[in-house]
Amino acid sequence: MIKILHIIPGLNRGGAETLLLNFISNSSKEFEHKVWYFETDKEQELVTELESKGIEVINLTTFKNWFNFSDLPKVVSKIKKINPDIVHLHVTYFWKMSYALASKLAEKKVVITLHYLPHTLGKIKTPILKIFERLTNSLADKFVAISTEVKNERKKLFKTPEDKIKVIFNGIDFSKLKITRNSDEVLKELKVTKNDFIIGTVGNVRWEKGTEFLVEVANLLSKEIENFKIIVVGAFGGNPYSNEISEKIQNYSLKEKFIFVGKKLDVANYINCFDTFVLPSKSEGFGLALVEAMYLGKPSVAFKIGGVSDIILSERFGLLAKPENSLELAEQLLKLIKMDSQQRMEIGKHGKEFVNENFGIKTLVTKYESLYSELIG
Repeated sequence: MIKILHIIPGLNRGGAETLLLNFISNSSKEFEHKVWYFETDKEQELVTELESKGIEVINLTTFKNWFNFSDLPKVVSKIKKINPDIVHLHVTYFWKMSYALASKLAEKKVVITLHYLPHTLGKIKTPILKIFERLTNSLADKFVAISTEVKNERKKLFKTPEDKIKVIFNGIDFSKLKITRNSDEVLKELKVTKNDFIIGTVGNVRWEKGTEFLVEVANLLSKEIENFKIIVVGAFGGNPYSNEISEKIQNYSLKEKFIFVGKKLDVANYINCFDTFVLPSKSEGFGLALVEAMYLGKPSVAFKIGGVSDIILSERFGLLAKPENSLELAEQLLKLIKMDSQQRMEIGKHGKEFVNENFGIKTLVTKYESLYSELIG
């Protein structure tokens, strides 16, 4: 049995965290997984789910401050005590090098999954961080990029050798995308009529998700068509960016066009009501929400950024717009809206077939387990 220790900042329900849960849940019995998280400032939603599956979860707060290596002996000792064959890191910034160094001092193999585009990490221009990242090249046995763009940026910014980095696309457990509510029931809840063309997106309202472009798009579309709604599934409010979005909607007199439903666990029920899915993000390491929408047969439009280029390869699978270009995004949405329903269904059908074949959780599990076995020899 090959033993894997995963180290991740926290276990709240986010993209990387949910991916880890699904990966471990679908892993074969030849691999034993343990999870170590080091955040303690808030409730960690996925701890109970992991423990219910018999996964040992460890909480140990270490490396709180930059340049503070006083915790290094403690971390090395803990890793030796757990005694994994491989330490798999899902961390960013300074912690990447710190935990990689500790793992190497404990004489363990190190895999680092790169969940984000490097340029989106705000401190990436800090010279000392660049030094840390390049030092990490010598500590990792293998980097895994979640998209081609993440791989290319890593190589360009931090000179990571080609033979040290490979792409393994994120995988989704499609069996969990279940429709459990009638669409009429959901539409009634949202107070939307069947006469409205529903444009939907999934993602918390924050800067990198590009919600301001949706407001610009709504303003442009309102000059062309009348009956449409934009539904946003994800946390909204409690931060300055959400306030800016509310103010922008108010200034454009678009309040009746937007419905913010908040964070939902049954996301599939809401996506099922969309006529089209839109991803206005400024940055996406991969684009899990886009894959989920395409799996549910929704014709989709997105900015051509990050991992999106690995998902929408051509207009057969969806439509793309130039990054952060509200006018082009609106034009592509209008193009979809003006198609007849059969054309939209065809795009949705091809998109579903493509993501089902390439981005399922089983594909991801197979590739990671092959990598683990290769490293152990």
